[in-house]
Amino acid sequence: MPLVYQSARVTVLEDQGILRISDLGSGDVIAEHAVRHIIKNRDPSLLVERLENDLGKLLG
Repeated sequence: MPLVYQSARVTVLEDQGILRISDLGSGDVIAEHAVRHIIKNRDPSLLVERLENDLGKLLG
């Protein structure tokens, strides 16, 4: 993630196997990654930190 976007507000969307991370304000795409697995948060008790760790493991 570029330094300018660290601590920025972003949106994360999956579309046809591509994970797109975009700047919330401008809509500019910051990063794109091909994914094999999609993590869906169906359990509201899951912590954001755990989801971020799971995502980090998938993206390497």
